[in-house]
Amino acid sequence: MKVEMGKVRVDKYLAAKKPEYSRSKIQKMIKNGEVLINGKSTKASRMLTEGDELEIREGVTVEQKIEKEDIYVEILLEEKDYLVIDKPPGMVVHPSATGHFKGTVVNALMGKVEKGVGDDFRPGIVHRLDKD
Repeated sequence: MKVEMGKVRVDKYLAAKKPEYSRSKIQKMIKNGEVLINGKSTKASRMLTEGDELEIREGVTVEQKIEKEDIYVEILLEEKDYLVIDKPPGMVVHPSATGHFKGTVVNALMGKVEKGVGDDFRPGIVHRLDKD
């Protein structure tokens, strides 16, 4: 579908145009890579511009397999149920359908810990205590 108005978030635009979907359903579809803007997956917060081409491919998701990588992350404290690490500045935390499949904290920790509390793609390993 061709976007008819600009400067609106993709999730809000789709919620208005596709009332059969709840906004949370739309956000989940975006996160799973089922919504494309100009042929590329996106984030729910992406601002649309007039003329963008929007495509919904319900049920077709981006391959979501997290691979263990040999990336050094300093472990400051290791307990049975949690780790405290020093995340390098600029390192992405979780892999995402929008382009960060490798080199993340989750990729680095996959070989060091059992499955976390989330799903297979966002295993709930990381909780950030300090942004700066």
